[in-house]
Amino acid sequence: MDLPDRSPAAEDAFVAAREAGDVEELVGAVTQAIEGHRPRLAARLVALLDGRVEIPPGSALERARRAAGLVLLAEVLPAVAWEELQAAWAEARRIRLDRAGRRWRAALEGEIPDRPPRSRRVHRS
Repeated sequence: MDLPDRSPAAEDAFVAAREAGDVEELVGAVTQAIEGHRPRLAARLVALLDGRVEIPPGSALERARRAAGLVLLAEVLPAVAWEELQAAWAEARRIRLDRAGRRWRAALEGEIPDRPPRSRRVHRS
């Protein structure tokens, strides 16, 4: 997936296309936007995670969401908010990949991977 050009119309269309898309695709788009140094686009995409994934209080994902809010509210991009968004997203991604790796290794060894309690599962309607 390629990021849109930097025009507001192209970014609006890109974000709108991700609103109803797959969560994994959205996560990939956030990562690309951060790696491509596109703070406003990354922040808008992070905001789409609300209601689509569980964001535990105090987690790296919650910090990324708050930093994204700061990026979107600021007239002039504060470097601190951008750095916090980058760091929090990297930590959230690492945690997600570590969990996926543990489940994958457990499945290869014939173990039943741990599943989150029913109260923590995200339900889609």
